[in-house]
Amino acid sequence: MTKKTIPLFALGFRPFYLLAAFWSVVAILEWLMELSGSGIRGIGSIPGIQWHAHEMIFGFATTVVTGFSLTAVRSWTGLETPKGRSLMLLSILWIAGRLGPFFSSYFVIIDILFLPIIAMIIGKLILQRNMVRNLFLPLILSVLGVLNGLFYMSAYGHMSIDSNAPLISSLFLIVMIEIMIGGRVIPSFTANAIVGLKQFRNKSFAALAVALSAASFLLWTLFPVSVITALICILTGILQFILLLGWKPLAARSKPFHGSLLTKKAAKANH
Repeated sequence: MTKKTIPLFALGFRPFYLLAAFWSVVAILEWLMELSGSGIRGIGSIPGIQWHAHEMIFGFATTVVTGFSLTAVRSWTGLETPKGRSLMLLSILWIAGRLGPFFSSYFVIIDILFLPIIAMIIGKLILQRNMVRNLFLPLILSVLGVLNGLFYMSAYGHMSIDSNAPLISSLFLIVMIEIMIGGRVIPSFTANAIVGLKQFRNKSFAALAVALSAASFLLWTLFPVSVITALICILTGILQFILLLGWKPLAARSKPFHGSLLTKKAAKANH
């Protein structure tokens, strides 16, 4: 007789989407308290504003990516991702990473290790199915783990770099994940929802838009005040917008869910 899995821990997105939603409220409320003069004033030597920025990226955004990754990789590969007790342990690890730094700076190692652990789990499954084109996801999660470590090292004074730099780079990587995953999922959702819809979808053009997005983020990180950076960013925005138009966004007006996805894509192109 097999034990029944608690529904909350049956699929990766369930606990992590819930945790992300809860923690986003906590981080925003704390920031409002900080502005009113009654917040936690940061953790150790980390100012409140940096704690808030860090938690919105590593406490919210990457948590959503984690939930998505554990669920999507299961769908892509047909292999089981953590569920039941294993998923519960990963959730506890995440909670420890959020709360640990309040008690001791040594506990930040838990937070730093979380994303590389997720990357190893999904990376192993992707390699088992030889789905090389999807390796970008564990690779980006691994880099995010490194950037998280660099943030803590700089914030605690162990490295002489601007502690905001890893946060900005991490934000760019989150947007890259959205661009790459959204570029696959959003047009497919729209095409499946609207019968007979003809879209312009060119793989080479989409790949160019992704490559220019990566280049613009890299240039913005290294040379934020540069004419070349500005021109590449403008060109990237134009290409992303053309890509969006090819998906026939106006056809989704009668479908609120799909319309919201396309609106989000348009906002990204304008950024």
